[in-house]
Amino acid sequence: MEANRLRYRHFLLLWFGQFVSSFGTALTSFAVGVWVYQQTGSTTKLSFILFSASLPAVLSAPLIGSLIDRYDRRQVLLLSNLGAFAGIGVLTLLFVVKEPGLVVICLMLAVVAVFRTAQWATFTALIAFLVPTERLGKANGLVELGRSLSEIGAPILAGFMLTRLEISKILAIDTATYFFAVLILWRLRFRDVVTKDGPRRKTLAGEVWEGFRYIWERSGLWTLLILFASVNFIAAVLQVIMTPFVLSMATAQELGLVMGIGSGGMVLGGLAISFWGVPQRKIPWILSLLALQAAMLIVMGIAPGVVLATCCLFVYMTLFLIISGMNVVIWQTQTERSYHGRIFAIRRTIATATVPVAYLLSGPLGDYFSGRFAPSLWGGAEVPPEARGLGLLFLLFGGLALLFVLGASGRRALHEIETPAATTIS
Repeated sequence: MEANRLRYRHFLLLWFGQFVSSFGTALTSFAVGVWVYQQTGSTTKLSFILFSASLPAVLSAPLIGSLIDRYDRRQVLLLSNLGAFAGIGVLTLLFVVKEPGLVVICLMLAVVAVFRTAQWATFTALIAFLVPTERLGKANGLVELGRSLSEIGAPILAGFMLTRLEISKILAIDTATYFFAVLILWRLRFRDVVTKDGPRRKTLAGEVWEGFRYIWERSGLWTLLILFASVNFIAAVLQVIMTPFVLSMATAQELGLVMGIGSGGMVLGGLAISFWGVPQRKIPWILSLLALQAAMLIVMGIAPGVVLATCCLFVYMTLFLIISGMNVVIWQTQTERSYHGRIFAIRRTIATATVPVAYLLSGPLGDYFSGRFAPSLWGGAEVPPEARGLGLLFLLFGGLALLFVLGASGRRALHEIETPAATTIS
């Protein structure tokens, strides 16, 4: 019992350090995206920024997962934080010396994205070792709450900073947050927790294939994974289009406020999971809440407006955190812990493989649809033409999200994931 309490204290310290660094990352992501859009006025170039931060993460995740299972996870987490710290530091210096071009910014963000992927996958794998099974739901709720606090605070703060500070100073703050996370990891020791699974006999490529085959042979997990890959495609489109959508009706500072309030839903969702945990049968809840998310996109498309978009985004992000928390618990409890590094990394690779594609498509789609279409069903001529065109995209992709949910709900294997026979904790 005392050992469990000590492990949970380790988890709380670890969580706090990663929360601080995640806040800095969210600050940089928002500030750089808005800065590029304001400098160029191009949704396509904004999508390049997001693409450069997503594709390297997708490609590197399987190899990273195998390394996590092979080596001490605390050391891997420390090195990943140090790598991200160095990458953001270099980008900061480049902005101080001379504003870098779009290609240089994209390359540096790609490097940081690889280390961020290792950071996320290692931290997720460590949770199952530090937290007792009965507290995993609440622990994951706390993790999601930290992410939501970053998402709500960073846009508001970045929107305020962009009107008063140079972009290099905002990046310097991100660098400092990684330094703080490194200091915590440097002092923290898991003397009573085994954080690696012993020597491996297979090659890295063999271990990656073993992790992929583990998921492939469990059709319920595979269906869940494909569903989230489809949903992530829709969410990535929303991420790109939301910035020009709101900026066509408001200022950059107001955009930060909208994104901050919308992300406040993540705080609500994270608090809900932290206090109440997750239901025993999670799949029916996941499908129902995904359908409600799709409805929020449809409403935003039907009646474009800053206030309504903010409300819909708030509901969307509340559901996002609850769905994400339930999904993580399923993977932590229905898979063998010795595979967690590879499984979580491969899960991330497949679930986010659609995101770079969405980024590449949504930029040109946003530029094409912006201002091309007639007034919305009840927005009227007072709604800017750019918002009406982008609103149509929300309407279309909301309908597509509903089709994804309906298709997955008909798969019997998906509903059988949580049967007692499927539990494989070891």
